Amino acid sequence: MENIRCILVFCLGLLLLNWPVLSIAGSREADDFFLYLFSVWIFLIVLIFANGLIRPDFPSDLPEDPGSCENSAAPDSKEKSLSQTGRADHV
Repeated sequence: MENIRCILVFCLGLLLLNWPVLSIAGSREADDFFLYLFSVWIFLIVLIFANGLIRPDFPSDLPEDPGSCENSAAPDSKEKSLSQTGRADHV
């Protein structure tokens, strides 16, 4: 479903920024053309941003604190071994 939304935004951008529609917007004054161009550009950016908010990129079962791994060594053990021996053998 996410890929379909991305493809639809891409096709909408192609339609709005190509010959038939772009020439209609450019047939008047140059100020109207640039207003149309930047309006469509911002509209497409908002659609891409909204698509990123709707699409869940990350699974919800991740731990809240990334530093809370059970297998990680305590940082105090390395500091104690370094301070007791005066050498960095265990680091």
